Amino acid sequence: MIVIDIDKAKAITKDRLRAERTPLLAALDVAFQRALESGSDTVAIVAEKQRLRDVTSQVDDCTTTDELKALSCDAPVVEEVVEEVAEPVIEEVVEPVVEEVAEPVIEEVVEPVVEEVAEPVVEEVVEPVVEEVAEPVVEPTPAPEGEA
Repeated sequence: MIVIDIDKAKAITKDRLRAERTPLLAALDVAFQRALESGSDTVAIVAEKQRLRDVTSQVDDCTTTDELKALSCDAPVVEEVVEEVAEPVIEEVVEPVVEEVAEPVIEEVVEPVVEEVAEPVVEEVVEPVVEEVAEPVVEPTPAPEGEA
């Protein structure tokens, strides 16, 4: 008969939960700083960080290994944090940068290269190959006499 040391199982579970929450807390730290920088609300981030800090205290209330296995750092609040923090940052910071920096580069650098290099290649190389190879394959073959 196998006997499980529940105290050892609790210690292992606490270590597992700490390992799970470490990258989540790091991501929330970044979200918190960005929220502060953009003047966004930080209430949801602070609440989620506290929930993650408190997750190991749930271990003490468990009495079976199944209860310990069921514990997780899964975060129902993360989606809310993304909506409240990340999306406004994207709208306020990333989109203007794309409009101000990336779009002019595309217009000034990429489009002329496409016009000067890619279009002539298509006209001189690709189109003749398509005409020689694809069009004969696509042309219908005449029906044998008497089967029209």
